[in-house]
Amino acid sequence: MTLPENPTRLQLTRSGDDGAVLWLTLSNPAKRNALDEAMQRELIDTFGAIAEDDSVRCVVVRGQGEVFCSGGDIGAFQGMSPERAHWYATERGEAMQDAVARLRKPLVAAVDGWCLAGGFELLLMADFAYATRGARFGVTEIRIGLLPLWGGVTRLPLAVGLRRAREMLYRGEIIDSAEALRLGLVNRCFETAEQLHAAAGEAAQEIASKSRNAIRVARELTALASGRDDAACKALERGATIHLAGSADAKEGIAAFLDKRAPRFNLT
Repeated sequence: MTLPENPTRLQLTRSGDDGAVLWLTLSNPAKRNALDEAMQRELIDTFGAIAEDDSVRCVVVRGQGEVFCSGGDIGAFQGMSPERAHWYATERGEAMQDAVARLRKPLVAAVDGWCLAGGFELLLMADFAYATRGARFGVTEIRIGLLPLWGGVTRLPLAVGLRRAREMLYRGEIIDSAEALRLGLVNRCFETAEQLHAAAGEAAQEIASKSRNAIRVARELTALASGRDDAACKALERGATIHLAGSADAKEGIAAFLDKRAPRFNLT
């Protein structure tokens, strides 16, 4: 498998003397770099190709412009059938998580601007993250009657603790980079995007200079140390996606989002 030659939603560039660092730029500016169907497919395919490309030793993911990723394409959930929800959970949610897990090389997130919903889940899949001071983070799906079910619900407690994760999930909270740094969601913060990209590139190049085998083993063992039962989490996420996507609350929440109004959930 080779890297896509002409992706429509991603920009692929190399850095370093030997090109060992691959920069993967999310590029869907019309929708604030939303993870639409085309971008999801290209990301899964690209991660699969990277896993087999020994010339790539570290990957940096970032967003085009002043947005990292605004989340999924909400319109795709409108009228979603149970069959489509099952397909979405397996062929997109699980496939994305599997593709990142099988990279066999580190994934660094460089976040500038908004990092919400599916974009936030991509951040949680990364090995570590840097951000600008102006970056904003959130698991906002509950605002439309859904949840972050590409590993977000089960990874967030491991990152920030159970009580803080529940607060963020229940409220659909958006936090600033100072809070993200305090919680350990990001490792370092920078004033400008230029400083962010320079630091991410330096860290990635340093990683690329280390033993490939030792890095791979460290990645596998630290993943095991998290104690997360990956198969069980995916099974639960699959069922939850089918249940929530077809619910009256999700239908109302999605319609309200697209109509640019406040949702009127049934609270009885």
